[in-house]
Amino acid sequence: CITRVREAVSTRYQMLPTWYTRMMEFTEMGAPVLRPLYFDTLGLDDGVWPHIDTHMLVGDEILVRVVDDKTAGSTQVYLPKMSASDGGWYDFYTLERRPAGLATVPVAAEYVPTMVRAGTVLFKKMRRRRSSGAQIGDPYTVEVYTNPVTNSATGRIFVDDFNSYDY
Repeated sequence: CITRVREAVSTRYQMLPTWYTRMMEFTEMGAPVLRPLYFDTLGLDDGVWPHIDTHMLVGDEILVRVVDDKTAGSTQVYLPKMSASDGGWYDFYTLERRPAGLATVPVAAEYVPTMVRAGTVLFKKMRRRRSSGAQIGDPYTVEVYTNPVTNSATGRIFVDDFNSYDY
């Protein structure tokens, strides 16, 4: 059990650059941090409607499928089409690429179905630390989830100076 907690906390710290970036986008542009599926797919994918109670987006590039007792073992994840040149989605943990549509994925205590949109670049802080303040000088790890249709990927990062309102 302690190993699962340690991994969950490590993932939280790794993803802090993503959370900081999403918060800055909210502050400057009003873009919601957590979004319903239809927020970025309206008019592109009408198949999202049955899944709006069980799926959410973090920004426009990370999809999380809510799990509960009914989804033990495996569950269906709806991977929406996000653009005309959609390249599908990558599993956050295994890096397996899946096309848009329904996918069956495993569910376990240490695995919440989390997908990253193809064509995304995520910035992470991979060193294990006891606080976010200890990460200030740590290098960024850049993870590229290439869109196989366009053979490209883009990303955004907000770098905080941790001392002022400057960045």
